[in-house]
Order: sequence, then structure tokens, then C-alpha cells
Amino acid sequence: MNRIKTFLFAVIAMMGTTGILTSCQEEAPAINYTMSITVTNDINKVVEAIENGFLKNEDAIKKLTESIDKMNTDQAGKLQSILDVLTNVNLTLDTKLAVLEAAMQAQTLSLEAKLDLLEAAINNLKAEVNAGNTADEAALAQIIQKLEDLKAAMESGGGSTPVFTNTVTLDGVKMPILSAYIDKSDLEGDNWYDIYLFLSEDKKKYVEIMADGKHHNGKTLDLTRKEDEHDGWYWAVEMRNPTRLFQTFGEPGTEYPVFLSGTLLVEHIGTGTEFEITLKNGKVKGEGMYGDGLEHTISLSYKGVLAFDEF
Repeated sequence: MNRIKTFLFAVIAMMGTTGILTSCQEEAPAINYTMSITVTNDINKVVEAIENGFLKNEDAIKKLTESIDKMNTDQAGKLQSILDVLTNVNLTLDTKLAVLEAAMQAQTLSLEAKLDLLEAAINNLKAEVNAGNTADEAALAQIIQKLEDLKAAMESGGGSTPVFTNTVTLDGVKMPILSAYIDKSDLEGDNWYDIYLFLSEDKKKYVEIMADGKHHNGKTLDLTRKEDEHDGWYWAVEMRNPTRLFQTFGEPGTEYPVFLSGTLLVEHIGTGTEFEITLKNGKVKGEGMYGDGLEHTISLSYKGVLAFDEF
């Protein structure tokens, strides 16, 4: 915790100046933080909109996350751009907190890269927050929580072998996955995944997951956003119990809802039908033809060989 607080004090003190870049080079040589950036990215435009009051709260974080993920550069370039914002003494603390939150949510920054970003700030010799500043104390508490969340994520999946429970947890109730199937023709014909995880013997209670092997295999998907247009399938998650509780779909331009929060990882292991599937921190609400109108929480953990079927 002392190590984390050192970083937090540095961030809240606005870090400032080029000293942090020198520290990054000396303490984290694996990442070239001084790489010349020649591409145009939108993060500065989003930051400007936040500073001018046009974007606030969740909208600001969402736009920042999108700009980081769509930035046309490598990991080092992304980290440099984020550092440029965090060390800009002309920006407000709220803006920097939003950028830090967005960096942690970005799909194209690995957990290891995020940790490198934090380590770089930790290594800077900077002044601590004035003890009597209540605004900074509140910010400190916020960032401590965010970094604890990141630390937990690193410990659970960043460098260790995840444990699969073969369960679905719906609204706090954990249910075992009794059987699991995948559509044979879709998998063999187009490398598309149409997966059913059954939670009852009569197969009326289930989770259906759809994904595209070309675009989604082994990638952590943000279930709160529609995808960019591409060929093939888009992600989809549906839950029945036995009526439809919610039905979500990631295709852009459709009226299907997306999740309020949550990530999905589907990974095809080898050449057979073994899969690893995790859905984390899911919160979703589908109304009308897309669900029962109630807010549900869901997570799932599965690893095993899927039986063939045709759906």
C-alpha cells in the first residue's frame, strides 16, 4: 500500500516536468517512453472537451477510453500520450482522474502496460499532497480504490493461471453449468462460435454466447459498447430462465441493448472444441422484446470441451 500511495501522491501533485520521462527511461527500459509520436490522436481533443465542460463523468471516461483504444500507435506511444496528460500542470485534477480511469479500462493497454505506467509515476521524486487539502484527500481515496482494483486484476489473471468454476452467477445466485454445446456447422464452416451453457436438466435455463473466431478469440470484449463494423459475426449474450431475461448484441446500428458494465473473454483452445469463457462484472437491463425490464447482474466461468449440436 505504501508503494501505491507514493504513486498517488505523485499523480495528485500533478507530477509535472520532464523529470518523470527521465525516470521512466532509467527505471523501466523495456518501454520506450520517449518514442517520437508522429500520428494524430484524439485524446487531446477529448481532454479539451472535458476541460471546457462539454463532457462529464461516465461520458468523459467512455470517450477517453475509446480514444486510447483507437489511437494509431503502439503501447509505448499510448503510454506517452497518457503521461503527457497526467503531467500537464494546466489541466484539472478531475480531468486527470478521468484519464487514469480510462487508461485502466482501455482494452488495447495490457495489464502489464498499465502497471508499467503506474510504476513510471511511482519512480518520480515528487512532492506529496499538502496534508490539509481535503479535495486532494478525496481524490487520493478514489485512486487508491482504482489501483486496488487493478492490483486484484493482475493477481487473478495478469500473471497467474485462472481457476474456472464452471458456474454462472445470476443476481447473486451461483448455478452450475450442467452441459455445454456449440453449433457444429458454424464452427467448422466459418469459425463462428454459437455456444449454449445449460443451467437446467430440461435445457430451458441457459446462457447463449455468440462470437467470431477471427475477431474475438482470446480478446477481452467490452460489453458496454457496440463494435466497429467488420465482416462476420458480432458478439452477443442472451439469458433465459426460461423466459428471456436479457438479449444483447454488439452489432453497430441495431436497437439491441448492450451491458451497463462487464467484459467477455472467449478463447478456443487447440483445434477441437475445448473453450475457456469468462464473463466478469456483468450488469445488464433489457426491455420489451429484449428482456424482462429488470436490471440483472451476471458473471460466468467455464472451461471444458463443448459437445456438438445444431441450433
